[in-house]
Amino acid sequence: MKRPRSTIADVARLAAVSEATVSRSLSGARYVRQATREHVLAAAASLAYHPSIAAQSLTTGRSLIIGIIVSDIGIPFFTTVARSIQNVALQHGYLALIGNSDEASAGEDELLQALIARNVDGLIVTPVAGENLRLREVADQVPLVLVDRLVDGITADAVLSDNFSGARAATQHLLSYGHIRIAYVTDEPNKTSSKERLAGFEAAMIEAGFSRGDALIWIVDYHADVAERDIRNLLRRHRPTALVASEGSITLGALRAISSLGLAVPSDISIVGFDQLDWGTATAPPISVVSQNTEQIGITAARLLLAQMSRPTRAGEPSTTVRVPTRLVDRESCGPVAGTASPGRPDHD
Repeated sequence: MKRPRSTIADVARLAAVSEATVSRSLSGARYVRQATREHVLAAAASLAYHPSIAAQSLTTGRSLIIGIIVSDIGIPFFTTVARSIQNVALQHGYLALIGNSDEASAGEDELLQALIARNVDGLIVTPVAGENLRLREVADQVPLVLVDRLVDGITADAVLSDNFSGARAATQHLLSYGHIRIAYVTDEPNKTSSKERLAGFEAAMIEAGFSRGDALIWIVDYHADVAERDIRNLLRRHRPTALVASEGSITLGALRAISSLGLAVPSDISIVGFDQLDWGTATAPPISVVSQNTEQIGITAARLLLAQMSRPTRAGEPSTTVRVPTRLVDRESCGPVAGTASPGRPDHD
């Protein structure tokens, strides 16, 4: 038979003080003598008493819960970001509820409604591409931080990778090997990250003397298995000498498609991925990537939200956008165009 949960009244009886004194002692309030506080803490410990967050919420109006909505928890980028947010939240006494929208507006709306109904103190959201009607409504109701993507018409703090510089560096890396026919492979073109990475790719090509019309831009599904099919079909019609893949799952799909056609990396096609790919060093050859600092993105987002929640009012305050630097990690998936002399491996981190 389970032992009944101890109450604040039990602690008060054992310590021979009032319930108000117990409450003040446990909350760290001033005007409680140190000897009394220690006596109350000892009584609470002996009874294994833990304050009820729900009861505290009735008094403070705070739930000590934050909501996190990511677009696809199966993608390592979002998994690491969510974990980093959760770690910071727990350090500050907050529970993090994590939801997965599956890149669907309906899923995002449903999660937002559920989290608001639970009186969350703040939200960290990776918005889906679309109108984000429900997100627009809640943006004025609770502290909000956007991650990885922005939403037109919503003024909120945001944390993003330096997508433009990352894609530009990846393209310049391939150009340095003599590649001219480079395909940029992306998914949903309306996401902030997609737009910025495409802009970085185009900037590098234009700086190298090419026009926008010279660039190969392939739009595929971001799921690895569907991306593989899409890229395989595209490779049958076009044969670039190099690819820049805008997402980790697209990188994986591209590698599978290249292999399925009997081609080899990098002798037939060089490739640079975009994301922190845990499996990228286990492939043959290891994959060159634009690495995102996912842990720092999550930590920064959590800190921005905590700062918002600590302020009594946010009306009229300017928003803050933080761009976390990316880093080109050169491995062995890039080489010179077949039949040309190698210029030597460029120097990169």
